[in-house]
Amino acid sequence: MNTGAQTVEIAVIGPSNLDVLASGNAQWGAVRSNPAVIRMTPGGGARNIAENLARLGLRVTLLTVTGDDIFGEFVTRRTAQAGVTIAQIVESGVRTPVYLAINQEDGEVVLDIFDGEDCLQGLSAVLGQKYIEQLQDARFLVASTDIRSDLFSLLADVADDTGATLVVAVSAPSVAARSSDWMTRANVLLMSSDEASVVAGSPIRNLDEATNAASQIALQGCGTVVVTLGARGASYATKNGLTGHKPAINPSSEVVSTTGAGDAFCAGFVYGLAHERDVDECVSLGLAAATLTIVCSESVNPAINSSRVDEAAGTQGVTPNT
Repeated sequence: MNTGAQTVEIAVIGPSNLDVLASGNAQWGAVRSNPAVIRMTPGGGARNIAENLARLGLRVTLLTVTGDDIFGEFVTRRTAQAGVTIAQIVESGVRTPVYLAINQEDGEVVLDIFDGEDCLQGLSAVLGQKYIEQLQDARFLVASTDIRSDLFSLLADVADDTGATLVVAVSAPSVAARSSDWMTRANVLLMSSDEASVVAGSPIRNLDEATNAASQIALQGCGTVVVTLGARGASYATKNGLTGHKPAINPSSEVVSTTGAGDAFCAGFVYGLAHERDVDECVSLGLAAATLTIVCSESVNPAINSSRVDEAAGTQGVTPNT
């Protein structure tokens, strides 16, 4: 470990990909040439988190894997331009992942398709070992659950050795079913209600059930569990028995796309942790960042910054329970 001054505030570990986002005013149907607006933008859960954090003024290094192609070059260049330090492995002969999302008029995703499983295999301990010094110099390690188990084990070991805070963002319900190690070794676990219902083994139909699920998961060893609930906000619980719920922040304009909202929530939450805010405030900051994202057509709102997030978070009431 580097025992001098830490040079990396946050290390984010996980996938980068190209997002292709389509939105239209008509109902999607099985007809030719549905009218739509189509945009290509850098994406990937970890990459989005890293860019949001950089735009919030934090020092961020992204450990990721891309293919040796024009999509990888585009995503890497745009991410670096946003202020993120890139630590990557470029896989020869492997395509950079592509995510396609089709949004309906209210911004909700009606269809999403992912192509890039081969590239995700590179998110292994080899990546972590190559950039071990960056990991050891970080105060916060933020990992997407798209990474392989050997890389997660390495991250957890580094966090144990250095005292870094390990934040895990669950990426999908199918991955949540394999989350036992994350629950016992992560300091913070962020997940949607669909993912939390898989982990807790029971449906989440209301706020009480969301809080109960968060509490149940936290008792398995994780320090803090946050369950995001879309338009209903987010509920949280800690292993020390603190629970609470924060309502969603109403956006000032219509929802454009929900793609990237969960990644923005994670970034806002970590932004709060980096500034030593308590869990209730961190959840508010996460919701504020998500709100600023869903009114934008890109996966990361290029206008997001710390002042706007702090201002939006300040509009929320505090409703912690003890």
